[in-house]
Amino acid sequence: MVITEADIKAYYEKNKAKYGGGTRYHLWNLFVKLPAQASPADREAAQGLLAEVLAELRRGRSFPEIVRLTTERASAVQGSDLGLFRVEELTPQLREVVRGLKPGQFSAVVESDFGYQIVYIQEIQETVSKPLAQVEAEIQDILFRERVDDRFSSWLSDLRKRSHIKIMGAP
Repeated sequence: MVITEADIKAYYEKNKAKYGGGTRYHLWNLFVKLPAQASPADREAAQGLLAEVLAELRRGRSFPEIVRLTTERASAVQGSDLGLFRVEELTPQLREVVRGLKPGQFSAVVESDFGYQIVYIQEIQETVSKPLAQVEAEIQDILFRERVDDRFSSWLSDLRKRSHIKIMGAP
């Protein structure tokens, strides 16, 4: 199997997000889930719950501590450590919110597709892109495995088409 430089470069260009640098945000959130057709009263109640949490945050309570407390007790407010994200990976509602925050800051209550939430940025990581020369061997290995798998699947499929299996009953 031959894997050309053009194949490697095409894979690299197609997967720029994997090898390219950029800014990634380590996010946490606190949220109240609501169904799409939630009543205005339910929406107001959810906003009220998050307003109380926002007040606690403004008094100095740490975001991770509040998230931990929500997991320890049954509450309509839930929280989690979401991990690292690029801005492009976020919903349109969150992109603008995240761009305006610095590490250690939290947002106001934000309406999202699934309810309301407060977003916290733990840290912002700047990563440098990996040059093609640095990842060429890795990409070649990935492409080789993909092609071997494709050929094996094709061969197996061809064998199945040409096979004739007859099951004989016991005497």
